[in-house]
Amino acid sequence: MKLTGKAWLAILTIGAMVFIGLGASAIVAWEYSNSSEFCAEACHSAHPEEPVAYASSAHAEVECVECHLGRLPTLEAIMAKAHHVTRLWAMATGFQRPISSHSMHTSSDSCERCHSPGQVYPDSYRIKTHYAPDQNNTKTETHLLLHTGGLPF
Repeated sequence: MKLTGKAWLAILTIGAMVFIGLGASAIVAWEYSNSSEFCAEACHSAHPEEPVAYASSAHAEVECVECHLGRLPTLEAIMAKAHHVTRLWAMATGFQRPISSHSMHTSSDSCERCHSPGQVYPDSYRIKTHYAPDQNNTKTETHLLLHTGGLPF
């Protein structure tokens, strides 16, 4: 059976639509797997204290992959994520605490991209004011002296 021009056009059109759909789905999946929500739901559901600590940390606006994966070229990032998938088996069959990662970047690879150890910042003083949920809205102040320098104490 010989295909007509219209049949070839239909096959190519459907093929292109499938290719575009798969590509778009792959991009959406990749972006979701780079989100902190994915990390909390997929990996850190085994130890739920991590997302809670992350959400209240100074780094809550930084996506988890910024430190855990780093800024790798796309193909290297895909390979690193493929290696991390092997940890899913450990989660499914039980794991021992503490969980360690031999593939996580060192602080000089991840932290020091944003935090330069050679820079010195002055200490900062903060006052945090809270009001109690009572009738008088009782005021409480917490005074904090933050050592924000880059050099060791």
